[in-house]
Amino acid sequence: MKIKTSIKNFNLDSENKCLKGKIEHPKFSLAGAKIEAKEFPLLEGFVVELFSVTDLKQVESRVKNIDFKITDWYVRINVYSGWEYFENNEINEFYISERENIEHFNFDKIKSSSDSIWLQLKNMSGRFFSKFYLDIRGGETSGAGRNEHGPAHFHIIENGTNRDLGKVYFPTLMEFNSKQKTELEFDLNCKINTKDKKRISKWIFDSELENLKSINEEWELRNEFNNRT
Repeated sequence: MKIKTSIKNFNLDSENKCLKGKIEHPKFSLAGAKIEAKEFPLLEGFVVELFSVTDLKQVESRVKNIDFKITDWYVRINVYSGWEYFENNEINEFYISERENIEHFNFDKIKSSSDSIWLQLKNMSGRFFSKFYLDIRGGETSGAGRNEHGPAHFHIIENGTNRDLGKVYFPTLMEFNSKQKTELEFDLNCKINTKDKKRISKWIFDSELENLKSINEEWELRNEFNNRT
């Protein structure tokens, strides 16, 4: 499956050789998706960061002169080959293609920067699962986007349908270090096997708690203006 998009929807970041912009109403998961252009076979790039826009403040510092709407998707595409085509204004339109079968997908090629927790969550999902990915959400109490409430959590989202399968609550670093709360709490509306739950937990609590720290920071950032949390 492919999405046709215009370069007008993106900013060019020459220093990092990447495109930053928007995709409207994607019909498949963009995590790990690659870019293509028929007349430029050497072009190679991958989506390395993405999130659903729930508050326009999320994107105003990332992308300039692009009109976002609530429910658009912000994407960052790292270009590994063929960046000169964009710099020379040779590409006006290109395709974003659904990621390959995860068994053959090279995730090392699209490693994100350390502060891209959205992609880290989705890349982790892609490594281990074929049917769903993980998503942190947020918003303002009075905003038009999703407005999260309750303790910090992420959602499990079904690939393809984008159906919300439920929430997973995670501890703060203080709670974990003081042993008040050392496990994830799954609040799901469908069955997910024990092996998958263990893999999610392993990713959260491994890496000397760096991932737990990152998702807590991301929760706080995305819910900064939300007094329902």
